[in-house]
Amino acid sequence: MRGNHRVSAPATVPAPVGDERPREKLLALGSQGLSDCELLAIILGTGGIGLSALTLAREVLDEHGGLAGLVGVAATSLQRRGLGPAKAASVLAVLETARRLARAEVPERDPLSQPPSPEGLRNKLRYLLDTGIVASG
Repeated sequence: MRGNHRVSAPATVPAPVGDERPREKLLALGSQGLSDCELLAIILGTGGIGLSALTLAREVLDEHGGLAGLVGVAATSLQRRGLGPAKAASVLAVLETARRLARAEVPERDPLSQPPSPEGLRNKLRYLLDTGIVASG
């Protein structure tokens, strides 16, 4: 206790498990395997006190009608508990980057000219085994 005030430990969010770990899922399966909510959670990085990044991302997407609803919003409309000006700026920067990329001419790539790396395949298999999507043995 400090003075007459009780000091309590900050509320923590339980450690995510399995499909609740979007960063690990992206590294194992690639970005195509993630939902809009999981992608936004990775951009946000963290949630707030007692609030996971996934929950925060879900709230934002629900409020704005999905990713498309975030285009053109003001930073202040994104801000809330766990999502301050810095995170709002990051979200808006990613949206602008995506908008510019959508208008750019992207060269076609032959998927066979760049096969997946052994490390990438190992990570994907490890993720599938860890989450129970694939059983060993």
